[in-house]
Amino acid sequence: MTGRAMMRAAVLESRGEPDELHVRSWPRPEPGPGEVLVAVRTVTTASFDMQARTLPITELPRILGQDPAGVVAEAGAGATRFRVGDRVTVGGFQPCGACEPCRDGRPFCNRHEVLGIQRDGGQAEFVTVPEELVVPIPDGIGFAEASIMAVTYPVAWNLISVNGMVRPGDRVLVMAAAGGLGLACVQVARSLGAHVVAAVGARWKADRLRELLGIDSVVDYSRPNWAEDIRRITGQGGVDLVADNISNPALFEDTLRLLAAGGRLVTCGAHGGGVVSVDIRRLYLNRQSIIGVNIPGRDVVTAVWRSVERGRLPAPPLVEEFTLDDLPDVHRLIAARKTIGRTLIRVTEDGPVGGSHPNSHDIEES
Repeated sequence: MTGRAMMRAAVLESRGEPDELHVRSWPRPEPGPGEVLVAVRTVTTASFDMQARTLPITELPRILGQDPAGVVAEAGAGATRFRVGDRVTVGGFQPCGACEPCRDGRPFCNRHEVLGIQRDGGQAEFVTVPEELVVPIPDGIGFAEASIMAVTYPVAWNLISVNGMVRPGDRVLVMAAAGGLGLACVQVARSLGAHVVAAVGARWKADRLRELLGIDSVVDYSRPNWAEDIRRITGQGGVDLVADNISNPALFEDTLRLLAAGGRLVTCGAHGGGVVSVDIRRLYLNRQSIIGVNIPGRDVVTAVWRSVERGRLPAPPLVEEFTLDDLPDVHRLIAARKTIGRTLIRVTEDGPVGGSHPNSHDIEES
């Protein structure tokens, strides 16, 4: 008989409805070489989790969750950057290191590993992650804010700053601005001095966004004349940049027409369908660009957290939080589009780390 450390985890054991997520006692992972064990305080639920529950993109059983934040509980062999007790968060993308872009040092890996998809994620009391994915949480930022920022802020920075090349005074339209990535794009663009128009899909979301961010230029694209509303805000010249991660065929043509001469549209998602119609003549006659963006490189992650640490990039608003036991209901809320921003899951409260963590325990297994 040997004792094995266990933990509470939300485990997806079969695909289907939200109730396929079960919170149960699960073996606590051990950090391998170059890995750290993180005692999780917070994590979020996002679109990858919804896809994993319904589509064959992950092996089962699987613990979901891309962006845990917590404290280092243990370090594996060769992992030397962090000490036990350090406050950290985790970026959820791990480049393969073997493809041609990876070998050339370019951030274009299409075989990247996603935390919570190719390996168990953070919707549990503990998670093991490669040390290079771990980021120290700056002073003044809580675990909840760190989880919400861990994935969305680097992706937003990659869209708005690196590829969108936003400059102070630029007019930026953010589509789906009430989503987790949309909110991050709004915050990044504003931090860079842009004039932001936030577009959302419901009136109540527009009202909530004004309340949360103190932003006046919010447009509801469920209204028939939403594009005209934006022109009244920006002037007939249009916008310099569109950040669009929905690619909805019903909206895309009007979205593209809002671009000013020389404008850019950056995209990294296709939740609205993905197959859209584009008039190429309009692009070249107006010197416009459509730029596809994938996962951010480590230089982008570093730039984001440096801006946060220096107070230039504000933390996101905390809208509401749930627990692991609430996850089936959270999936239903997200599917019904009843949420704002990234949906936070509070896994454990602050407390000791390692084997003395208040929610971990040893059981006897033969």
